Amino acid sequence: VARVVVDEGHLLSQWGTGFRPLYRRIPQIVETLAAHQGRPIPITLFSATLMKEDFHDLELLFGKPIVQNWDPQPDPAYRKKLVPQVISAPNAPPTNDAFRKLWQLDTLKTQLSQDLKDPQNQVLIFVRTRIFAVLWALALQKMLPREKNRIWPYFAGIPERTRIDQQFNEQKSIRVLVSTSAFGM
Repeated sequence: VARVVVDEGHLLSQWGTGFRPLYRRIPQIVETLAAHQGRPIPITLFSATLMKEDFHDLELLFGKPIVQNWDPQPDPAYRKKLVPQVISAPNAPPTNDAFRKLWQLDTLKTQLSQDLKDPQNQVLIFVRTRIFAVLWALALQKMLPREKNRIWPYFAGIPERTRIDQQFNEQKSIRVLVSTSAFGM
């Protein structure tokens, strides 16, 4: 695994203890994967609702400092009290929510293109819902056509779950897995 990406990263801090407690296991999963690979794995968190106060909790959860790249031109109409946050952002995103998602996908495409240059690398992306797993996987398949057949969604109840598990974890033939918190269960 070359990188782990978490959409709705604020769930790790703000709601992780109750609403999505399995999100709190993501750092352990990444640590286990990194130990198995013998090298650190970068983590990218996307969130439009993560507040600066949440970073202390995230640093405790991950056990290391968190690099913060804030939207340099936040849309005041988007959410007045919150500053949208994206890690590794090369340019300011558009202010419309639909375009913001496209900008996140483009940013992710750039990161994945770099990460997947090494044929041994795999990327694990965490999203909030099953539909997001499917939509992100489809979007990435379109954006990375050479990896199209090696990008898969993953969630509880997916019919091919055992096969996908084997292809990602054992055979390494799936390069990008877009998963809900079902990964590792």
